[in-house]
Amino acid sequence: MKTGLALILTLMIFAGTVAAQPPSTVEKTEISGVSEDKLSAALRADIQKLVGQAYDAQAATQIAERIQTELPEYVATSTTASGSQAGRVRLVFSVAHNVNAKYIVEAVEVKNIDRTKISDALWADMQKMVGHPVDDAEADRLRERLAAEFKKNGPHVGRSVIKGDQPQHVKIIYEGHSENSFGFGFSNPGYHSKQKFSGLMNANYNRLDITGVNLEVMNKAEPLLERFAGFKASYWVGNKRIRAQAEYSSLRTQWSAGTLLAAAANPAGFDLYRHRNTIAPSVKVTVTDNIHITLGVDWAQLQMQSPALHFESVRTAKGSVDYSFNPGSSGNYGISGGYDLHTAGNTSGSNAAYTRHVWSQSFAFWKQNNPEPNSFTGPHRISVDFKLGKSTGSPPMFERFALGSIDTLRGWNKYEISPLGGNRMAYLGVTYMHKYGRVFYENGSVWNGGQPKVLRKSIGANVYLGTLLHAPKPFRLILNIVSPGIGVPITGSHVHPVITFGGGN
Repeated sequence: MKTGLALILTLMIFAGTVAAQPPSTVEKTEISGVSEDKLSAALRADIQKLVGQAYDAQAATQIAERIQTELPEYVATSTTASGSQAGRVRLVFSVAHNVNAKYIVEAVEVKNIDRTKISDALWADMQKMVGHPVDDAEADRLRERLAAEFKKNGPHVGRSVIKGDQPQHVKIIYEGHSENSFGFGFSNPGYHSKQKFSGLMNANYNRLDITGVNLEVMNKAEPLLERFAGFKASYWVGNKRIRAQAEYSSLRTQWSAGTLLAAAANPAGFDLYRHRNTIAPSVKVTVTDNIHITLGVDWAQLQMQSPALHFESVRTAKGSVDYSFNPGSSGNYGISGGYDLHTAGNTSGSNAAYTRHVWSQSFAFWKQNNPEPNSFTGPHRISVDFKLGKSTGSPPMFERFALGSIDTLRGWNKYEISPLGGNRMAYLGVTYMHKYGRVFYENGSVWNGGQPKVLRKSIGANVYLGTLLHAPKPFRLILNIVSPGIGVPITGSHVHPVITFGGGN
C-alpha cells in the first residue's frame, strides 16, 4: 500500500514538473518555397510578431491557413526546428506548389547510398515525411541536405516519387549516382478482351539530371484508332524550367478488319498507311511548378498502302498547356487539365491540312484516414474527368478521335463504335476509388460534324488484387497494376461485357 502511494506521488510530481516547464520561445521565423514578397505586408508583419513569443501550434496553423488563403495555388505547412539555445525553436512555414499533395508518403528510401553514412538527424527528418501528404519543398530541402553530406566523395543525389504498395500512396526515393544513371522498366500494361494485350518497355540514360536519352519499344492498341508497334528514341537536355527534346519514332500500323472494310466502303475514301516515321523536336517550359507549356513540330512520313504504295508527309505545328492545382486549405481536392492544339497546312508542304483541338479537365476529391493494415476502411477518392475534341479539315487517321479501350468507355470496343474514328469527341467519366478497387460510370460519343451524336454509356469495376489478398510487398504492386476488371455497356439488349486488366484512371 505504501509502495503504491509512493508511486502515485512520484508520478504526480513528475507530471507537475513537466507541466511546469515553460513553452518553447520562437527564436526566428522562416518561409521556404516562395519569396516573402508574395505575401501581404500585414501577413508578413504578423509572422514577425511571433518572434520572441511562446510557441503556439494553433497560432502557427492559423498563419499557414492565411498563407494558403493569399496563395490559393500553394500548400502551406508549419514546422519547428531546434533553435540556437535550449528552449528556443525556429518556426518554419513551408510553402510549395505541391502537385503530389494528394498522395500519402508510404516510405522514404535510399538507393545506391550507404545508409550508415547518413547522419541520424537527417535520417530522422526524412522519416518524418512518412504518413503525411507529399511536400515537394521539404523533400527537395532534404535532398539538398543529403547531397551536402555526400559532397566531398559521395555520389550526386537525385529524388524521385514512385507508386507505393497501397493505392494513393507513394514512395520517395533518394538515389545516388556519381555522374551517370540507367533505368529499365515495363509500363502501361493492359489487356482488353476485344483488343488484346498492350505494353511498353523503356530504357533510359541520365547524366546529372541535365541531359539523357530514352528508348521505348511498344505494341499498343490505345490511345489511337490503330494498333501500332515499333520504337521511339529521344534525346533531351534541360533544367527545372526549360527542357528541349528531339524524338524519332518508327511505328508499324495494324488495322482492324472493321476499319479495313469501312475504309473500302467509304465514298470519301480513307487512305490507310503501313508505316509512320516521325521526327518531333519540342521545347517544354515550366512557367510554375503547376503550369507547363510545350511547343513543337512533328514531321511525319506515311507509307500509304492504297490505292498503290506511295509516301505522304504530314507536317504539324503543336502547342499544349497543362496545369494542376490543389486549392484551398484542406488539401483534399485537386484540379488538373490541359489544352492541345495541332495544325497542319499545305503551305508547309503537308499532304494533310487540318486543325485539331483537345481540352481535358479532371476534378478529384479524396479522404485519408490512416487505416489499420487489415481494416476495410481507407483512403477514398472520387474523380470526375471529361474531354472534348474537335478537328476541322482532313486530319490523318492518327489524329482522328476514338473511344472504347482500357482507358475510356470500358465495356465498349472502339472498332464497333466508329471503325474510322471521328472529328468530334465528348467524354465524361466518374470513378470512385478505394484501396481495394474502383468502380466507374462513363459516357461518351464520337461522331463527325454534321452527323447525329450517339451517346454510349458503361459501368464497371476493377479490383486491386495485391491489397485485397494482403500480398507481400514485392508482389503487391505488381498485382495492383494488373487490376482485373469488367466493363459493362449499358444497352437495351445484347449486353457483352468486356474483361480488362490494367488501364483506367
